[in-house]
Amino acid sequence: MIRFAAFCLIAMLAAAPAVACSCACLKPERGAAARMIKDADYVVRGEVLSVAGPGPADINRELDIFRLRPTLALKGDPATEIEIISPAESSACGVGWEAGDIIDAIVSRNPDGRLHVNSCSQLCARVNGVFKRLDKLAQKK
Repeated sequence: MIRFAAFCLIAMLAAAPAVACSCACLKPERGAAARMIKDADYVVRGEVLSVAGPGPADINRELDIFRLRPTLALKGDPATEIEIISPAESSACGVGWEAGDIIDAIVSRNPDGRLHVNSCSQLCARVNGVFKRLDKLAQKK
């Protein structure tokens, strides 16, 4: 009986998907900020209006759906509220924003057309000075 219980435990642990977030942006890279801005659909500062989810995702992970009202845009239309997806779990590189948060975000489209963010893209943008450009833009206004 003990062998069977041990076997079941090992089988359950082996079947569980392992997810871990690992970001490679530890230091600034020359020209990275310009490339990131060029490749992004939005580079904005804004307020998180709502968080929905988690919902089903493509790889059996769950998503959070954020509704964001941009208040400042380096790229993208600041007059348009946007819906952004992110993994629900920080271990899957989710951002963990909450309604009412004022955030800086670099946002891109998935191949299926949905806007998405993850904690790694946000970290890389911060390390490479992308959000400092939002600060400079805010000072001009």
